[in-house]
Amino acid sequence: MSDIFISYSRRDIDFVRHLFDQLQERDHESWVDWQDILPTADWLAEIYQGIEAADSFLFVISPDSVVSEFCTLEIEHAVKHNKRLIPVVWEEVEDSQVHTSMMARNWIFLRQEDDFEAGLELLIGALDTNLVYIRCKQRSEN
Repeated sequence: MSDIFISYSRRDIDFVRHLFDQLQERDHESWVDWQDILPTADWLAEIYQGIEAADSFLFVISPDSVVSEFCTLEIEHAVKHNKRLIPVVWEEVEDSQVHTSMMARNWIFLRQEDDFEAGLELLIGALDTNLVYIRCKQRSEN
């Protein structure tokens, strides 16, 4: 089981790799689609399994991710499985472009103009908050 499933657009991969590394350094195991999917595997089934195995679902908000059909499928699967949703803004978008389930959450800002360390500490705090409660809730609802 991983702590976090990271949903993102491939165009944001440099930022996501940096975020992934920073989370790993702080002992938060993350699952991203560049690892653990074998070449001949049913990749969508693997992604869904990654979502189901994670405690939290982190969505990297960018102009590319909010219009991605696959990111939308991932969000909907996370909602279906009662995952804690964590929206992280990498690049500005119009609010109307963001999935409604993400609009209902407070966003964490990790844009280039933001203080990355301060935003990362907010993210870590969110990930560490009420984790036991969240795990129990997910189990009882599934």
